[in-house]
Amino acid sequence: MCWTDALEGGNRLRQYSIVFVLPALLLAGCTGQQSCLQQNFPPELVSSAHSDFKIDITDWEVPAGWTAPTRVCLFVCREGGVDGEVAKFCEQKITKFLAARGFAIDPNEQSQLTICIVKAAEIRKPVRGAKVRIVAKFSPRLRSGQASTGEAEPAIVGIADGIEPRPDLSSGVWMPKSAYFRAAQYAIAKLMDQLDNIPKNPSLPR
Repeated sequence: MCWTDALEGGNRLRQYSIVFVLPALLLAGCTGQQSCLQQNFPPELVSSAHSDFKIDITDWEVPAGWTAPTRVCLFVCREGGVDGEVAKFCEQKITKFLAARGFAIDPNEQSQLTICIVKAAEIRKPVRGAKVRIVAKFSPRLRSGQASTGEAEPAIVGIADGIEPRPDLSSGVWMPKSAYFRAAQYAIAKLMDQLDNIPKNPSLPR
C-alpha cells in the first residue's frame, strides 16, 4: 500500500467516524434533558408516576380550602413512548369535559392545568388490557405580591390510572388503539370527578 492510499483511507475513516459519532453525541445530549414530567411536577409525584404500572395508584392531594378558577391555561404533554394520537385524544377530551363543567380555556391565563400522559401500554395482570396513566397539576393564579417572590398557592396534584380490559384477545394479538382511547377516557374521567368535588372560583377575562 502506498502513502497516498494510506492517507485516503485515513480520511475516509475520519469521515465515517464523524457520521457515527455525531448522532451518538446528539443522543447523549437528549438523554440528559429533563422530561415533561420532570420539568412540570414535584419529585415525589414523578417517583409515584414511575412506580409499578400494573397496579392502580390513582391518588389526589387537594390543599385545604382550595378553589378552582374557572379560567385556565391548559398544557398537555406526553412522555417518550406515548403515541401521539393518544395524547391528542386526551387533549380533545379534557378540553371538552372542562367546557362542559364551566371552565374556559385561556392561553393567557396564569392559572394552569398541566396534564402529562406518563404511559400508555399493555398490561397482562390481573387481566390483559390497555392502560393509560396520567398526572395532573392545577396551579392557581398568583396573588398580588406573589409574582415578585415567586411563591404561589399550593396546587392540586395527582395521578389517575385508566384501564380497558380485553380478556377476549389471545396473547398473540396486538391491543387495538381504540382500547387505549377508552383507557385514557377512564383516567380523564377520574380527574374530572376530582374537579367536580372542588368549589369553583369564577374568574373574569383578564
